[in-house]
Amino acid sequence: MQFTMTGVQHIPRAGGAVSAINHTAYTDPFYASLAARRGKRWLRFLTKVEVFNHPVGGFVARQARQIPVDRLHGTQAYDLAVQALHDGELLGASTRRPPSAAASSSRRSSGGRRGWRCRRRCRCS
Repeated sequence: MQFTMTGVQHIPRAGGAVSAINHTAYTDPFYASLAARRGKRWLRFLTKVEVFNHPVGGFVARQARQIPVDRLHGTQAYDLAVQALHDGELLGASTRRPPSAAASSSRRSSGGRRGWRCRRRCRCS
């Protein structure tokens, strides 16, 4: 299998930076990390705290030095992210999955905190 990566030259060689990706599949952070490695950087992501509670996911997230985000109380994650940027690290931030055509407007929250909820049996919300 062959992958083509473009735009790697835009990854700063040093200093704190945020890399924003559109997160549409579970593998997106992996591919974004590969691009960062081609740019000679490690990429740390803000990751929902539930991932850290999973036996395999938690192990991988801790080994990759991901930053746990408690979506109800995100102050600690924010502080850790700011500290990582001050330390010159590359921080990955991703958007939620875009709403599908099947998602009705009544399922969206007015405050934008949760955005939309997936109708499939997944744990993305």
